[in-house]
Order: sequence, then structure tokens, then C-alpha cells
Amino acid sequence: MSKYSQQKVRDFLSRTDNASTSDEKGDIFEDLVIYIFNKIPGVNFESKNILNRTHSRELDLAFWNEQPNSSLFFLDPILIIECKNHSTPVGSSDVSWFADKLRNAGANSGILFSSSGITGSRDGTSSAHSIVLDVFTRDQILLLIISREELLSLNTTDDLKNLMRYKYTSLKLKQTVS
Repeated sequence: MSKYSQQKVRDFLSRTDNASTSDEKGDIFEDLVIYIFNKIPGVNFESKNILNRTHSRELDLAFWNEQPNSSLFFLDPILIIECKNHSTPVGSSDVSWFADKLRNAGANSGILFSSSGITGSRDGTSSAHSIVLDVFTRDQILLLIISREELLSLNTTDDLKNLMRYKYTSLKLKQTVS
């Protein structure tokens, strides 16, 4: 278990808030996620802004998840992460687009970091929440959504592991998006 520097996390978020362009905001937010995941033993940064062969889809971040040595052993060996640093919740179309990217990459799981969360109700009956639930029940693709508030609550890598485990079990057992 490694500790996160709360000051560093707040600094990244402050820099995203004060960035002058949306590209700069996105780059800083991605750097924060890289910082968060690089602290997890057995998880290593692979690449950023990965284009498929036709350049029609871009994956924001990818990490190698050294199974079974990683505390995130319950996720794919390649962790695909999408970062959305918007002032409003991410909608259904963006969540669907991320699900399509995961499907095309042959992934069974993906993580969406959204500074403002996603639209809809947590019971999965509306908007982007319903997309997360539909993708899981129809395609068995796990989409974990992590908000800015949740990022700020992380003190250790165990906190992140436990948060993702909780979200996975909620989706699997209760069919709710946490």
C-alpha cells in the first residue's frame, strides 16, 4: 500500500481548474490519473493518446496490470482509462463511445475518470448510468466511474482498490452504478 499526497492531488486539480485551454485541462487531468495509478504496485504506465490503426479511435491512457501480483487483479491485464475533465456530468453518448472503444479493443473492463461524474440516477434507470448497466449486462464489460470527489477522498492505493472493488460488486450483485 502506497500513500497519495493530498497536496499533489489538490495541486493537479487546481491546475486543471486554472488551465486556459480544454486540451491543457485534459492533459493535466490525465497526468493526475497517471500519478494515481503509478503508485499501485504491479501497475505500470504504458502509453497515452493511443490511436488505433485507422486513427478513428483514441484511448486516453493504458497501464499494464501485472496479474496476479497487482491489487487490481480483478481487472484486465491492460487497464484502459478515459479521462473527462468537464464542468458538467458526462452524458450517455460519451459513455457509449468509451464502451465502444473497450469493445473494439477486446477489453472486459475500463475506467472512466470524470471530474463531474456521469448523468442519470445511480440505480441505472436513466442516462449515462443506464449505459453502464446495459454494457455490463449485455456485453459483460465493466465500466468503473470515478469522480473528482472520489479522487479527493483517496489517501492510499488500498482506498482506490477498495473503491473499484465496491463499484464492481455493486454493479455485479445489486445491478447499480456506484
